[in-house]
Amino acid sequence: MASGGAFPYSWSIVTGSLPPGLTLNSAGGITGIPTATGVYVTTFAVTDSIGTTVSRSFSISIIGSAQFSIITTSLAPATLGQSYSQALTAANGTPPYQWSVSQGLPAGLTLSTSGIISGIPTAAGSFLFQVQATDAGQRIAIASLSITVNVGPLTITTVPPLFSGIVGIPYAQSFSASGGKPPYIWSLLSGGVPGLTLDPATGALQGTPVTAGTFPITVQAADSTGSRISQSFSVVVNQPSLTVIASGQLSPGTAGVTYSQKIPVIASGGTPPYTWSIASGSVPGLDFDPVNVALSGTPTTAGTFTLTVQVRDSAGQTSSRAFNLTIAPASLNIATARQLPDTSPPKTSWARQRMPSTIS
Repeated sequence: MASGGAFPYSWSIVTGSLPPGLTLNSAGGITGIPTATGVYVTTFAVTDSIGTTVSRSFSISIIGSAQFSIITTSLAPATLGQSYSQALTAANGTPPYQWSVSQGLPAGLTLSTSGIISGIPTAAGSFLFQVQATDAGQRIAIASLSITVNVGPLTITTVPPLFSGIVGIPYAQSFSASGGKPPYIWSLLSGGVPGLTLDPATGALQGTPVTAGTFPITVQAADSTGSRISQSFSVVVNQPSLTVIASGQLSPGTAGVTYSQKIPVIASGGTPPYTWSIASGSVPGLDFDPVNVALSGTPTTAGTFTLTVQVRDSAGQTSSRAFNLTIAPASLNIATARQLPDTSPPKTSWARQRMPSTIS
């Protein structure tokens, strides 16, 4: 109702709405039959005959005629170690509802305030507990419920293929299981991978592979009740990528001077045996020895020459490395002139002689 101002008054709704089924007339009367429960906040305005307007907010609560109650009477069973989710419902109250639970839910499960029981149960058995729902009008409903947590069949959940490994590089692959009754104990029934071991507590296959190849293995999981399950897998171990590693440079040479040097390279990774070759480039006068990976001969031309050395493994992988070889010109020398033969006339040797005197 309103007072003051200049009569008559006119009523209207500014914000919000009336509960479904109710209406407001211009004289300020709310009439009708509500059709839904809830709390409805509405702002009303009244205007007098000279145009003055005032407003005010009110809340109207519609409460159901039936008793507020939890209508969930049973819950689906859960499986040990597997995700679970179940919604609880209530009726004849004023939403929203706030949910809570007494002690007794299976370990690993919780009840949210919105009424969802969820989680991963960690213990098997039947569990009794009470849940409570409180509506917006502070009415309370309580119900007793139970959940049965079953032990599912023991299963190895890891699926092939497993991770591939590389010789000389640490490797780790974890196996997992579900069902049964944890904890699980892991073991290898057959097969193995050189350099790798299986941790019985964690199910981790780990270590550093030492041999390339494909290795079949059979893995077993056993739960705490003695149930066992096994599955076969294969582990592929590859050789490291083929790489040419240089340990130095080529020594320079000189044109016309004998040259011999082992090329400072080694092959790493891949699958031996290796085959060496010159993929590109050459040095006039020098030959390549693929067995000793060496250059030898007598260079005939000065200059800087680029050689690309390549290695190929037995699996067809290749890798290469380029080297520069500098050949210096031959040393500059002044040749000694050859002694020409003496063509001058021979010298005459004269002996001093006393001429005989003649006496007439």
